[in-house]
Amino acid sequence: MVILMTVSITSLFGQRLVSLKYSECLGDCKEDSSKIKHIEKSNRLTTIVLMTYAPCSGNFGGRVSQTKESINLEFFTKPTIYKDDEGIKHKLIEIADCNCLVDFTWKIRGLSEKTLDKILVNNLTLEQIENNNRKEEITIE
Repeated sequence: MVILMTVSITSLFGQRLVSLKYSECLGDCKEDSSKIKHIEKSNRLTTIVLMTYAPCSGNFGGRVSQTKESINLEFFTKPTIYKDDEGIKHKLIEIADCNCLVDFTWKIRGLSEKTLDKILVNNLTLEQIENNNRKEEITIE
């Protein structure tokens, strides 16, 4: 099941995040790791599909930033806004106690092709994300 979330268009250095889609936690992915699955460029729209670790709670928003050398795809947990009995607005952010692999599909307008050689996610390389999320299974006898 894929959850669709349209992001309000963010503009930075000429590129705009048009949309961000993401899956629910991928259950059967024990041997998988963070990776770029697909990049497609058509006209001025670039689609980047990648799998990486994210909080299990979902409800993601996104941003994109670009330098001369790299593109940084950022995702974050969006707060849920609610009103209490007195009509006062509050923001609630779900904190997940686990990370799981999630497929993200980023659609970006106006992205320089040169920066596709170095893609960061939340300012980390995919290798750094892997190192932060690798856990060895411990068996107790």
